[in-house]
Amino acid sequence: MIKTKVARLIALLKSDKKKKAKKVVHDEPQIDLPSKAWNIILGYSSPIDIVKWRRVNRSVKSVIDDRLSRLLYLDVWRMDTTVILPRQKDNDGDFYRVRSSPLLIHMDAHSLVLVSSSHWTTRDVERLWAAINLFRTSAMTLTLDASVMEMVVAGMALSDSYTHWIKSNESEDRLNNNSEKELEDATEPFFPAVREMTVRVSRGETASLLALPSYSVPPHLIVPLSSLQLFRLHLVGSRTGTGWKSPLLSPSPSIKLPSGNVRLKPFKQWLNIDRLGERYCQQFS
Repeated sequence: MIKTKVARLIALLKSDKKKKAKKVVHDEPQIDLPSKAWNIILGYSSPIDIVKWRRVNRSVKSVIDDRLSRLLYLDVWRMDTTVILPRQKDNDGDFYRVRSSPLLIHMDAHSLVLVSSSHWTTRDVERLWAAINLFRTSAMTLTLDASVMEMVVAGMALSDSYTHWIKSNESEDRLNNNSEKELEDATEPFFPAVREMTVRVSRGETASLLALPSYSVPPHLIVPLSSLQLFRLHLVGSRTGTGWKSPLLSPSPSIKLPSGNVRLKPFKQWLNIDRLGERYCQQFS
């Protein structure tokens, strides 16, 4: 009888010790080792691998998405990609090639650069569009070549956001009861976080810039105009005589071609630079 009671007492004491031990462990700070480990791995990984690993599982995707949310600078260029990376190389430790394409990616802690070929194909455009869609939401400082800007506007013309905006504007009740700002705020722009935007335009890309109004996509569907702090139009080559501002060949001495500012007028009207005021500027280089 006594032996049985002693056995029960010992069992009770052991149980109490386990509870206390569990309580101590529970009070200790929790360390998310998988996330920390993945962050270390991602720090040594190429941007191509980082994008691929988003498909591993939800936990890894969450870690990677958190990392991508810190990308505050987004630059998208069109140029001869072989100047940066020869065709036979996949990477140089700085820029990485998307497999079987001329699209190059550079990524560091807070910035991302996408470089597409100046002679892009339909497939190249699709890949660039997918890449921009992946990285667009967190960018606060944005730089686009004019042809890339046209691609974005054209893409928006086919998007659900544009369809929603059209329906909103067709509603007489919304037009009568809401201000222009409220109508703009009802639809999230393509680059929702942008505060500073630069569009680079060379003479060869002037047509892309002037084509923007033809898509009937208002600029507030691209960037949030109400919170935009600066829109910069960068006129590349305007000082060297090889850019958009260089003399154009007139078909006849009697025909006077328009000046650069006149040629840019449709774009400025589309952007509504009067509304931007001091937030709009032009840079010459």
